Amino acid sequence: MSTIIKPLKLISFTLLLSALSTTNSSFAQRYELVKIDSIKIDSFEPIQITDYNYETKRFLAFGTGTKTLIEVDENGKKLSEANYLGEGPGHYSRGITELGYFGTQKIVNGPNVYFVYGDNWQYDFRMVYLTGGAFNPLSYIPGAPVVIESGGINKSVKAISHTEFGRYELKPDHFEKAPMLELVGPNDERRKIINYPKNSIYNTSPLYYDSHIPAFSYNRASKRLVMALPLQSKVYYYNTNTWELEKEFSIELTDFKKPKGLPYEDQHKNSLRGFGPSNEKNYIYNLQNSKIIKISSYGEINMITHATGFKERASVDTYPKASKEFKEKGQTIISFWKGDQKLFETNEPFNRVVRAGEMQFLTHVINEEEELDYSLFYIYKLRPVDQ
Repeated sequence: MSTIIKPLKLISFTLLLSALSTTNSSFAQRYELVKIDSIKIDSFEPIQITDYNYETKRFLAFGTGTKTLIEVDENGKKLSEANYLGEGPGHYSRGITELGYFGTQKIVNGPNVYFVYGDNWQYDFRMVYLTGGAFNPLSYIPGAPVVIESGGINKSVKAISHTEFGRYELKPDHFEKAPMLELVGPNDERRKIINYPKNSIYNTSPLYYDSHIPAFSYNRASKRLVMALPLQSKVYYYNTNTWELEKEFSIELTDFKKPKGLPYEDQHKNSLRGFGPSNEKNYIYNLQNSKIIKISSYGEINMITHATGFKERASVDTYPKASKEFKEKGQTIISFWKGDQKLFETNEPFNRVVRAGEMQFLTHVINEEEELDYSLFYIYKLRPVDQ
C-alpha cells in the first residue's frame, strides 16, 4: 500500500463498552479509530471505489464521468480497466448503478440486468432480475451489489421495493406474505426469498411505514446473510442454503426512536407535487424516523450505519421543513458490533464507506472546491487503545 501515514486519532474520545451496552456491562475494552493509510489514484475525473476483494487485496473503482470500470491494487496502481458504455452485449449504457466482485469475476448492475465480466474484463454472461429498475447517475453510484456463495455458485441478492418507491398502494395485510429479497443467479435463476419476520414492525403494527427496504450483507466467514430492517434495532442471520432464520438479537442503537407511520388508506393522500403519488407525510417520516441505512458483516464484526432522524415538532409539517430539520438536527452514526455488544461508534461524516477488513474501512476524500489530477482515499482501523 502507499506510505503509511502516522496514525492519527480521529475521534477525540474513546468509548467504554460498558457505558454503551447494557447487554454486557462487564466487557470494558476501550477502542479508538485511527487513520492508518491512504490511497491515491491518478485520474483527471473523480474516481469512486466501490468494493474490496479480501483474497486478492484489490479494489474495484468507477470513473464517475466516463463510466470506466477499473481494478487497482492497494497502492492505487491501475491494474486493468474497461468501458462498456454504449449498446451491445455486455454494455450498460449509462444506467449503471452498482459495481462489485462476483467471486473471481466482476459484476455490474445495469438497467434491470447484471453483467458479469472475467479477470480481464471480457464479457461472460448476464443475469436479468425482476424487481426495481435503474437510473442514470450523474456521478457517484450507490456502491457494490451483495454477492453470496450458495451451493458453490455465486449469486446476487437484491432488495425488493414493494411500492416501487411510492408508485403502488399496499393493502393492510401486504407484509404478512411479502418477500424481502430477490435471488439472481446464472442460467436465469430468479426467485424471491425470505418473507418479513412475523415479529417485525411491518407485521405487528396496523400502520403503514414507507421505509421497508432491508439493509443486508453477506458474511463469507460464516456463509450467512446478515440483515437489518430499517425501522427496528434488530439483526437477523439467515442460512444462505436453506434461507431459514438461524438467529436474531436486539441491539441498542444511539438515539433510535420509535417510528411514526400512516394508516394504510392514507398512503397516497396529499401527495407531494413532483415526488410521485406518495403522501407528503411519508417523505417527512422518512427523514424524521430513526433508520438503519447500511450493515456490513465481516468475520465476527458487524458495522452498522444508522440515521437518528429528529424529534417530532408540530411546526415541521412540510417536506422542505423536514429536510432542513434533518440536516440541522439529525445525525448519521457508524457503530461496530460483536453480536449485541457495541464496541465503538462515531458520528464523523465519512464519505462513501467501503469495508476493507474486520476492523477496517475505506472512505473517500471528496474535494469539491478545486480540480485535482488524482482521487484520494483514507483507510481507518478500529483497535484497542492499549495497542
